[in-house]
Amino acid sequence: NLPLTPFEQALCVQARTKQNTFELTQSLEQIKAQLPDVTFDPQETSLIEQIPYVYPQHEFVFVAPSETQESASVNFADWMDEPDLAKRAKLCLQKCFGLHEFRGLQEEIINSLLQQQDTLAVMATGMGKSLCYQVPGMCLPGVTLVVSPLIALMEDQVAQLQANGIGAAIYNGNTSPQERNEIFRKIQEGTCKFLYVSPEKLASTYTLQEITRLPVSLIAVDEAHCVSQWGHDFRPDYRNLYRLRQYLGNYVPMLACTATARVSTRYDIAENLQLANPNVFIGDFNRPNISLQVTPVENIGLAYHKILRLCKEQENLPAIIYCLSRNSTQKLSDYLNRHGVEATYYHAGLSSQEREANYQMFMRGEVEVMVATIAFGMGVNKSNIRMVAHLDYPSTLENYYQEIGRAGRDGEKAKAVLFDIPIGRDWRIGQIYQEVENKPVVDKEQAYQELLHVDMEQQRIEEHPEKSPEMKFKKLKEVFDFCDTANCRRRVLLSAFNQVLEHDCGNCDVCLESNLIQDKIEIKEDAHFILGLVAVGKGFLGADTIKQMIMRKTSIAAELERAWRLKLNYCQSQAEFDQVIADLNKVDSWQERISVKTQEAYQYGHKYWQAVIEQLLELGYLSYDRKYSYLHLTKLGSQLLKQKGVVKAARIPDLVKKNIYTLSLLRDLETIRVEMGRVTGVRYDAILSDPAMLAISEKLPQDEEQLLQIDGITKTKAKRFGKFIFEAVGRYLKRLSLQDISAK
Repeated sequence: NLPLTPFEQALCVQARTKQNTFELTQSLEQIKAQLPDVTFDPQETSLIEQIPYVYPQHEFVFVAPSETQESASVNFADWMDEPDLAKRAKLCLQKCFGLHEFRGLQEEIINSLLQQQDTLAVMATGMGKSLCYQVPGMCLPGVTLVVSPLIALMEDQVAQLQANGIGAAIYNGNTSPQERNEIFRKIQEGTCKFLYVSPEKLASTYTLQEITRLPVSLIAVDEAHCVSQWGHDFRPDYRNLYRLRQYLGNYVPMLACTATARVSTRYDIAENLQLANPNVFIGDFNRPNISLQVTPVENIGLAYHKILRLCKEQENLPAIIYCLSRNSTQKLSDYLNRHGVEATYYHAGLSSQEREANYQMFMRGEVEVMVATIAFGMGVNKSNIRMVAHLDYPSTLENYYQEIGRAGRDGEKAKAVLFDIPIGRDWRIGQIYQEVENKPVVDKEQAYQELLHVDMEQQRIEEHPEKSPEMKFKKLKEVFDFCDTANCRRRVLLSAFNQVLEHDCGNCDVCLESNLIQDKIEIKEDAHFILGLVAVGKGFLGADTIKQMIMRKTSIAAELERAWRLKLNYCQSQAEFDQVIADLNKVDSWQERISVKTQEAYQYGHKYWQAVIEQLLELGYLSYDRKYSYLHLTKLGSQLLKQKGVVKAARIPDLVKKNIYTLSLLRDLETIRVEMGRVTGVRYDAILSDPAMLAISEKLPQDEEQLLQIDGITKTKAKRFGKFIFEAVGRYLKRLSLQDISAK
């Protein structure tokens, strides 16, 4: 009956780990209340950690959440009653996430996890890695534990799950004991299906012991390349995630997913996480919608100027610009703002409040350009980024691939621009010496000699290879080789991941410029051709768009329609709208001629057409809108154009006449999602994505059944926001009906 020492009491607590979570919490609180002034001896504490731990084998009991419970809006019976797991996954995809088909390797990965197999998935950014653990997480009883490296990334995914009526929570260093108890209660009830945890939180033995008391049915390690590539410098606690297997046992399947992993990295991930005979799925690394460009510039000032011109082109926005130093991000951001481009910056030196504020400004579209260090890399889930630019050289091709992967996740065309500045190479080599050897480089020639002899270096680095100067120089040399290559850049980039492209991509600067034939061109004919394109564009086509049209990298009809839409969007009244239509009807029909012309123009190459446009600007036939980078005909240009005669005029298609109303519908939908995001605290594009908005404007759903046919619309979203969408569609149809009546 003697009172227990703190050490003995701790042993008692540890012996009761199979009991209910809430009883254990109460016991701990009672011990703390009885011993308010007692502290544990550090030596005794270390002994506690050495005692073998008994891993509880949970008997999973699925508890279907009540419809009245606030945190759950989905009806689990819609798919959980299906005994076939593969069919259950397809039902879940439709009922939970509003999607009708799996993409790429998603279905195979999900089936692997449902069969209790450890799985390694390497998929390009934008291919839906999160669904690979969210769908099985909803098909299995218990909770899915998701390890994620960034708070912003966790918050974003939790918000999207909650928008679909799925219970999810974050457990990190900011979680209070009261919040933790509430989260664990919901997990035990079955109303919280996903628990997002940071790797730092899992470094704590106490946290791991807490996790073992939860009914964990699946572990997902997101951005798993941090285990190998960034494990020592950026996320050391990723290297300790193998302890999850020690505490939870091998009976819980684990998914390791990443967008970036060479063969050596894949082996390292599987070994470090102790994946048991994992099924390995390697997706296609090729992102053909991203145009790869390397732009040589003599100095940083010219690079700033070229970045400004790129950011003036609306087709390149939103954009992310990566810099190596924190100071560079702020300088470039200030430069862009001074010249009329709304930009902000992001780096690890800002306070958490500043980082969050700048991040949200970019995600909400309040600014179009984010200038950032790589600290911004993994936290971005913005599908419509049109350009990723690098002011400085990335340290490896893996980093480069990971960062440019933020562009074009919606599948639309995007570009990646890497600025090749000679002085930047010297600085990058010197930086490696300072990082690795901790000494300044006094002999630039010595640095280059080291770089040139990388290929001859055969020494095997047994421990921490990524910290060796040989390895860092080798990876940097790959980046320089990528910049210097005369071959298809996409082939070079994909070869770093052991993927062979059978033919040149046709969408990198090397491929686009390979057919430069200047000596066979009549400049007068081609000048007239460019002037005609500018005329048809009515001041809403930029130089890059025109070049893309000529090089057949974009749809001629689509670009002309886009320009007309922009023109019509500036109308302030019905009379002005009618006048624009009348003006457009007078414009010569160039589309047929363009289609024929581009068949012969393609061979001349990108640089030639750039030279033609620049010459027309210098001679005064074209003017340049510095705010939006659009090209306009001058009086001199109009006179030159008229000298060639006219082609038979054609009426503007009826579809274009409706565009002013379609745009008003899209504006209404934009207002709805922004306002609903403000009220609910959910990011606006998680409520209604851009593709969903476009689909609504085309299909015009007027009831819930029709709305559910659109990808991304779940029952939860239809119930929450459907009323507002139907009202917007009704207003659109009414305006369109009035227009048809007036036309008659």
